[in-house]
Amino acid sequence: MTRPTVKPDRILRRPSRWWWLAGAVLLCGVAAGVAWEVLGGPKTRLPELMLRSEDPSRRKWGAWETTSDQGFAYIADRLAEGSEAVADVREAFVYTLGQHEQARYFDLVADLALADPSGYVRQAAWLAAARIDPHRFTAWVAAASPGAAPWDELGRANGCLEAGDVSGVPVLFRWAREGDTDQQRVAFRALYTRLMPLLVAAGRWPADVVLGEIEPWPAALLDEVERRCATLDLQSIADDTRPHLAAAQLVTRNTRRVTSAREWIATVLWWF
Repeated sequence: MTRPTVKPDRILRRPSRWWWLAGAVLLCGVAAGVAWEVLGGPKTRLPELMLRSEDPSRRKWGAWETTSDQGFAYIADRLAEGSEAVADVREAFVYTLGQHEQARYFDLVADLALADPSGYVRQAAWLAAARIDPHRFTAWVAAASPGAAPWDELGRANGCLEAGDVSGVPVLFRWAREGDTDQQRVAFRALYTRLMPLLVAAGRWPADVVLGEIEPWPAALLDEVERRCATLDLQSIADDTRPHLAAAQLVTRNTRRVTSAREWIATVLWWF
């Protein structure tokens, strides 16, 4: 008996398992989008609720996660009133205003850099002011009169480097060697995030050295990097590279988004 043949047009109309897979992925994407829209409001409001918590650790978390104008305004009000008694929380508040470049709070942050009772908060305020408005920071810092305490010296050097002024680099090296654990951590992070890119751009970073952002630097590495800095015109390198930093950060953010989306899709496909 001859086996019946299937007409070509029937084959074309037969649903393939790959079409089912594509449909499932599309359905998951739509469902995820709907869930994001539905849950986005509570997710945005949660940090604002945490800012009002009695638990200092929750207030810190709320500051780190806040992205809304209401959250920024609440943080600024607490700082201006002096009603936040925990220095670690005030540091997180200051960090948030600087990280999100809230220009309207520059004066508040600058005042804290000079007057907050905690040196740890003051150093964070110097950096935040430089992030908020580097040009205004440069003009302000020339007239400011910071204290002579280690935290003030460290904060000013860190803020100046963030604004593109490398004159405080020797200060960072000194406190990376001589400071207490917290001061060393701040100095190492400043050297990693702000000085290392300058040496990389100049081709003078040690090729065999891989470090984390807050990882302590061995004494030998500190000596070697400081020696290499002495042979370079760091200010010229900073002036040349600074216009490209914003573009580089945009590329980094977009790359992270693409990578995250790819990993999410790969995870969904794996389950099929």
